[in-house]
Amino acid sequence: MSFWMSCCMKRVETKEKRLKKNTISPQTNKYIEDIEYEIKNIEQDIDTSIEGHITCYHCKEIFDLKGTNIKINCGNCNEFFHCHIAGTCRGEDCTGIVNGRPHTLSYCLMCVNPITCRGTTCLCNQCIEGTLK
Repeated sequence: MSFWMSCCMKRVETKEKRLKKNTISPQTNKYIEDIEYEIKNIEQDIDTSIEGHITCYHCKEIFDLKGTNIKINCGNCNEFFHCHIAGTCRGEDCTGIVNGRPHTLSYCLMCVNPITCRGTTCLCNQCIEGTLK
């Protein structure tokens, strides 16, 4: 009987699982976690430092939103300016009513022909083309 018992009680050897070549095994990489943590910290620092500030496109100076230093948002290139301003367009196509008040688009000197500037007004390129037709 001991023969049968020893045979039945034999321990089974377990084989180690081998990774297949085409499978992806999840691994935690401490280096990647540290980099992700640093990126989140940098993004938060940038958000808090830039909040409430606008940069003038021409001179690259940074101005606070609470101040009145930024004068216009150009109607053509859509950038903010406190200097290098051509003025408001005196053409009919650039004037409209916003919130019940008349509003005229403003332009920078890069987006208009400087010859058309008179005082604080100018003619944008679209209004010039409209008058020539």
